[in-house]
Amino acid sequence: MADDRGGGKVDQERPLVTVLSRRRIAGNRVFDLYFDHVVPRDGEPVPEYLVVAPKHSHPGSVTGVSVLPEREGKLGLIRVYRHAIGRSVWEVPRGFVEPGESDAVSAMRELEEEAGLAAAPEDLLSVGAITPEAGVIAARVRLFLARRCRAVRDYAPSELGHEALEWFGPDAVHAMIDDGAIEDPSTQILVCRLALMTAR
Repeated sequence: MADDRGGGKVDQERPLVTVLSRRRIAGNRVFDLYFDHVVPRDGEPVPEYLVVAPKHSHPGSVTGVSVLPEREGKLGLIRVYRHAIGRSVWEVPRGFVEPGESDAVSAMRELEEEAGLAAAPEDLLSVGAITPEAGVIAARVRLFLARRCRAVRDYAPSELGHEALEWFGPDAVHAMIDDGAIEDPSTQILVCRLALMTAR
């Protein structure tokens, strides 16, 4: 058997993990929660490995989008109270890909629903994807930049916890990352991707 540690070859004939069973333990409109009974190739069985799986998944396991709006050199962020962590943070508009939607259509819809903004199709740039928590959540989030955004309606909080939409210069946004006001990984990565693109 080939060694799969330290950069050696992986034995493709034996799976890294064998799933003996899957038990649904809870769910809502968006997610199902499962306990998988798994056996690693080299290790002890794990009888209750938690997996959070969105009910709808698109090609490549994409289930959500995050989109960073930009206009006149400023970045639009939404202040959101997140119940799970008990505090308000700043984030980009984001949400789930609905059945039958492309990633880009979902990004445009979330931009309008959450921020009252729109961008021309050529100004919506796909900049990759992230796995929010690959150890537990069976999902990927597609990332977008929306350049030269325009308001299509006044901002109005549209979801639980949403408080305000404000525009910030890049230096202010980087300071917010440094001081912990922005902790969402998709927001941080989008800000960094935009900074890299601007510097080129």
